[in-house]
Amino acid sequence: MTSPSEVIEKTLLPIKFIIVGGGLSGLSCAVALTRVTAGWGLIDEMCKRSSPHMDTINFYDCKENKWLGRHVYKEDVLRECGDGQWLFLSHTDLRGVLYEAATNGGADIRTGCTVTAIHPASRTVTLANGDNLVADVIIAADGVGGIGRKTLVGRELELSPSGYILYSTTLPLNLVSEVPEIKGGTDDNASAVCVHYGNGICVYSYPVNPAGDLAIHIYGPDDGKGGDWADHSASIVDAVRGQSPWVEKLATLVPPATRVRAYDYEDLEDWVHAGSSRFLAVGAAAHPLPEGSLQSFGMLVEDAAVLGKLFSYLQKEDQIPNILWGFQDIRQPRCVAVKERETYRAKLFTLKYGPEQVSRDQSLSQGADLGLYSLEEPRVLFTYDGDEAGADWWHGWGKLQENARHPRHHVAAPVKVGVEVEIEAAVH
Repeated sequence: MTSPSEVIEKTLLPIKFIIVGGGLSGLSCAVALTRVTAGWGLIDEMCKRSSPHMDTINFYDCKENKWLGRHVYKEDVLRECGDGQWLFLSHTDLRGVLYEAATNGGADIRTGCTVTAIHPASRTVTLANGDNLVADVIIAADGVGGIGRKTLVGRELELSPSGYILYSTTLPLNLVSEVPEIKGGTDDNASAVCVHYGNGICVYSYPVNPAGDLAIHIYGPDDGKGGDWADHSASIVDAVRGQSPWVEKLATLVPPATRVRAYDYEDLEDWVHAGSSRFLAVGAAAHPLPEGSLQSFGMLVEDAAVLGKLFSYLQKEDQIPNILWGFQDIRQPRCVAVKERETYRAKLFTLKYGPEQVSRDQSLSQGADLGLYSLEEPRVLFTYDGDEAGADWWHGWGKLQENARHPRHHVAAPVKVGVEVEIEAAVH
């Protein structure tokens, strides 16, 4: 995915946003909204903390560490997707980059506070200490379990277990030699993603920083127990018991993992509060993906890029509802398509030994396109340009709707807008 272009149109209307949620989604929106006058300019900062450039995914059978096949993303294909780099970054490092960019852009980030209520009609957010904060636009970026999603629909939403548990941890570089199988038993995989398929589990690993530490994600069967992103103390020993000896050994080497039980979440028909048209859900609050989805962060950044672009066209306050509904029109089809893709990927990751697993492994060995790891995947997933998507919608539909509402009002080229962003970062 590409970040907004270096030159983004400027606007001229003072407007205040309150973003509920200070994770990657909220911070991405803050960066986009405080930089409607300039590009994000974060690539250099990310590269300082990221893995080496990657271009290969290798697939293995866990049992014998048998190589099944690979997909190589060629340089010209990756170049079409932006600057030609495929990098990995830890959640902590990425959040640090976004936090610094948001604060440098002028966002007021409040940590340690709890949002107890959101009132879309009055555009008010109530904190646990009794403070009431008022804004022109409220953005819910507090995830699938946050107060924003519930406020939008006015009830608890339905969910059902997806059938797997995701464990996430890190294997320090100095311990990689203890389990050489994690890299396929060869040093040639120093800059490759390695995917090991076992009996109902998948071990997914890749370098996550310049030091070469490996991010480890294990997709395992659902044991019926809970777990969420706040659980950082889980052992994976029991989860991999009975798997290959090297996988069992890996479980003893890594630090405690984050354990998340995966759910299928009810889809929202609308992401905009119909009664006020000033309250919008983004990220997982609007369109949650399966746990462990490879495009989770990409979708958050796309949301932010589109939102920032649309607000760069703001000239009058009464355009805000049109912009928020336009955001939904742009993003919903894309998010539905990516969710279908990621749901299919999770199913492939957790197949038990049997006919479906044999068919999957044979397809990989024969270089068949499973609809996921193909040479077309970067073009499908990574060439999306939120800046361009926002501009296309505005010039194709936004102007038409504005002219229909104001037939004598000529919608000129965007001018300049003053943006004030406040983030309530700790939401419970």
